[in-house]
Amino acid sequence: LIVGLFVLAALGVRISIMVTEIASSSLFLVFFLVMIASLVLGMGLPTIAAYILLVIVVAPSITKLGGPLVAANMFIFYFGVISSITPPVALAAYAASGISGANAMRTGFTACRLAITAFIVPYLFVYYPELLLTQGTFGEIAYRLTVSSVGIIFVAMAAMGYGRSLLGAGDRLVMAVAAALLFLASPWLNLAGLLIGAGHMVFLQKS
Repeated sequence: LIVGLFVLAALGVRISIMVTEIASSSLFLVFFLVMIASLVLGMGLPTIAAYILLVIVVAPSITKLGGPLVAANMFIFYFGVISSITPPVALAAYAASGISGANAMRTGFTACRLAITAFIVPYLFVYYPELLLTQGTFGEIAYRLTVSSVGIIFVAMAAMGYGRSLLGAGDRLVMAVAAALLFLASPWLNLAGLLIGAGHMVFLQKS
């Protein structure tokens, strides 16, 4: 049904034009729109089908705007997979709730919270192709992998509310800020994020 709708209504061309026109001044906005499209299509299609449709429709627009092609492919594929746990459809969460007897919608939102890092990683691919091993020296790749991994750990702590001990709202905010600094390009901000996050963990351990 979805494939037929794309063909008959020429949605492929329409989406490509919309992405190009609306997001012509911002690469982040381009990928945000692609994320929404990936999640929506992934709710009604298997991951591979959603990926193929979006690559054919959106990838040309991304390359025209200067976006990296490999990162665009990984971005679309990631969100096609994540769509299986994203409400309101969340097929994987729906199946899990049937087995556990839990509320389906609550299971979907809980799954999103547990997998919050999976929503961040595709954006890191876009801004740091070193993570895909497509460019950069060995040192640059190792540095970005290390910094991003630590940032992902901090985000997971903030989302889960636990890091060596239970985290309150203020503690979780601190860890989220530390993670955000680690995801930026500046090495000085990365260092600040590492010091904030690691220092806060030490403080929590002592208290």
